[in-house]
Amino acid sequence: MNIAICDNSNRDALRLADCCSDMQHQIDIYDSGTKLCDALSKGSLYELIFLDVNMPDMDGIQTGKTIREYDRRATIVFVTSYEQYALQAFECEAFNYLLKPASKEKIQSIVYRVEQKADREGRYHVIKTKGKSIRLSIPDIYYVECLRKHVIYHTKNSSYDTIGNISDAYRALYDRNFIQVHQGYIVNMDKIADFDDKFVILDNGSRVEISVRKRKETLLNYAKFLERYI
Repeated sequence: MNIAICDNSNRDALRLADCCSDMQHQIDIYDSGTKLCDALSKGSLYELIFLDVNMPDMDGIQTGKTIREYDRRATIVFVTSYEQYALQAFECEAFNYLLKPASKEKIQSIVYRVEQKADREGRYHVIKTKGKSIRLSIPDIYYVECLRKHVIYHTKNSSYDTIGNISDAYRALYDRNFIQVHQGYIVNMDKIADFDDKFVILDNGSRVEISVRKRKETLLNYAKFLERYI
C-alpha cells in the first residue's frame, strides 16, 4: 500500500513513518501541501494520506480539498496539534482527525483498516517472488513482461520477478484496465501517454513493444478506455 505523510515538521513526519514502517508499505514524505499536490498532479497515487493542518505554503485543509480534485478514493487522516479545525477537516471527507502525538497503536489500527478496505475493493494483485507472497498496488503497475517462464511486474518504484505465464497474469488484470499489446507484454492503460509505430509510450518514459497483430485492437480498446473519462 502507498502511504503519503505531509507535515512540515520532519520530526513528526518521521515518527509517523516509523509507526507504519514495520507494516511493509511504501511511504513517501512531503514537507508541504504544494509538493504533495504537485506529485498527485503528475500521477502519484496513495491509498492513505496523513496530513498536518498548520503548514506554511498551503494549509492542511486546503491541501485536503486539492487532493479531492485528483483522487476521490484516497483515505485522508489529519494528524495535528490543533483541535479547532476538526469540522473543516471533514469537509475534505477525512476518515479521521487525530491530535498529536497519536499513539502507534492508533496509527497502525487506521493503516490496517485502510488495508482491509483496499483488499475488499480488489486494489491489490498478489504474486509470489523469492519464496514469499507480496501484494502489488494495481495502480502502481506500469506493465508486465514475460521472459520464458518468468513474469516481471514493472511498478512505480521497482520490478518483481515471479514464475508464471502471461496468460494467467492477463486474466488477473484484464478487468483492471490492462491490455495485452504483444505476446510478451501487458500494459496498464492508465499509464499510456502516447503511441508510435512500434511502441506504447508510458508516462514514466518506458517504451513497450506493440505487435502488428495487436496494434488495431490496442488502439480501439484504449479509445474505449478514454471515453469513460470524457
